[in-house]
Amino acid sequence: MTGSVWRARLTRIVEEGLLPGLAEPDALNRFADCIEQSLADHAAIRAGKNLPKATRGPGPEFAPFAEVKELAAKDWREAVWLAGIATLIGWDRPESIGQLYNGMYRNDAWTWARVSADGGKAMAEWIGANAELLHKVAPFGSHRAYQSHRPGSPTSTGRVVRSLVAWLKANPHELHPETSDFDRLFHALEPVSGFGRTARFDLARLLGLLGLAPLEPKQCFFQGSSGPQRGARLVFRLHDGLFARLEEEARGLGRVLGLSAQIVEDVCCQWQKGRRP
Repeated sequence: MTGSVWRARLTRIVEEGLLPGLAEPDALNRFADCIEQSLADHAAIRAGKNLPKATRGPGPEFAPFAEVKELAAKDWREAVWLAGIATLIGWDRPESIGQLYNGMYRNDAWTWARVSADGGKAMAEWIGANAELLHKVAPFGSHRAYQSHRPGSPTSTGRVVRSLVAWLKANPHELHPETSDFDRLFHALEPVSGFGRTARFDLARLLGLLGLAPLEPKQCFFQGSSGPQRGARLVFRLHDGLFARLEEEARGLGRVLGLSAQIVEDVCCQWQKGRRP
């Protein structure tokens, strides 16, 4: 659907007294635009294309989602590992993902076979030794704004790599297509260092979008989020701490508009970024 169609559907809902945060035309129009953009972003990922809003970085062009889809048929574990690296860096920085995964194109790629052999120790040491250069050639995406390549940081990339490798080795059943469950995986990822609510949500849904496992969230997981929760509270005018009510309102909106929970979550997040105080 086009933005004008979404605007018309949203207008009818607002006229019924729902979505009080979209009563102003500017707010409603931006929400409609965010729906259209979010659908385009998710379609791009499913097709193995970089996000339309991706920032071009230094170094060779890299298409991580296409790479993951190609790997999925021949080396499922490698595909999952690269999806993890993509989430660690941020989906909107494809060249940064390529720089880290491919060792800045100076060494052999940090493949799953290589990192799993020593628990990610060599990769973590390499990241620490090259932290300053990595900050220049492999900057983080918007969802990883507080991440750092520097070894002294509590959110250092090396620390996250070692933790993620250990988790993936110990929990293959959580990701297997026949046994995976989004809600369980989201919570099971909690021990991974540096993987807070956003990274856990992003990795689980990325595995689903790329066809590595039948994973799709049935709720928005607002609790623990910042942008999505703020956007939803503004849209529904629910300013207390009742997350169950917030999830219920989001599910209702998704049903009326025919949108999945991950689209509603993304739209709420993107919409609140442009809201005028």
